[in-house]
Amino acid sequence: MSTLVVVQCWRGDQARVESFLPHWTHHELPVLLLSPVDEPVYVSHPQVTCRSVGPNDYNGDLSVERYKQQISALADYDVDWFMLNESDSFCLTPNLPDYLYGDPDLVRANYANPWNWINTNNDPQPMATLMVHDTAMQAPWWFSRRALLRMIDVMDAAWDGCPPYAKFIDWWFHHAPHLAGLRHESYGLGGTTWPISGAEGAAAIRHKIVEGAVMVHGVKDDVALAGILQAYEERR
Repeated sequence: MSTLVVVQCWRGDQARVESFLPHWTHHELPVLLLSPVDEPVYVSHPQVTCRSVGPNDYNGDLSVERYKQQISALADYDVDWFMLNESDSFCLTPNLPDYLYGDPDLVRANYANPWNWINTNNDPQPMATLMVHDTAMQAPWWFSRRALLRMIDVMDAAWDGCPPYAKFIDWWFHHAPHLAGLRHESYGLGGTTWPISGAEGAAAIRHKIVEGAVMVHGVKDDVALAGILQAYEERR
């Protein structure tokens, strides 16, 4: 079954994209670098296509417009499955786990607790928000083409369901499957998401790599990457 590896990034990620590129290309699949039109990323590699869609922003209306355009742009690619990364996420194993290809109505991601964000932003109805967004779904996101098209159908409603302080794709990816009649599931021990910086950050999640995590999110620099790769090599 055909699969496209996608990486959402912006010009500020250029150095990290160049450094982490082998961990997207090692699947020997086509790779799409998807960046904003005003902050593009370009990499020359025979497996890689670079495409710029939407405006750049971290949060708010412009970021929502970018995500809407970029998620919709994925429908242009006639493949069966998508692995959507951010510039700090990847799969450690060259061979993608077989279980990923099991259910086209199941969206997978790394789960993250949104409570701190809800609390920090003084949500006036925190429990009501938590009932809708009891988890955030973080990269890498894995979904079929059928799931993509169904999520695109509920695109606006899913964004409208995100609180104004959290117009983030990981909140959208939790809400959209519910509205689209899909299911979602965590990678469990097969994944990890955490801000991983430097040797200390890599050491903090080393046990998760040793226990089997391969879908990794939050790797911020080359030192952290080296620590994660060392843990992975020791496990092998």
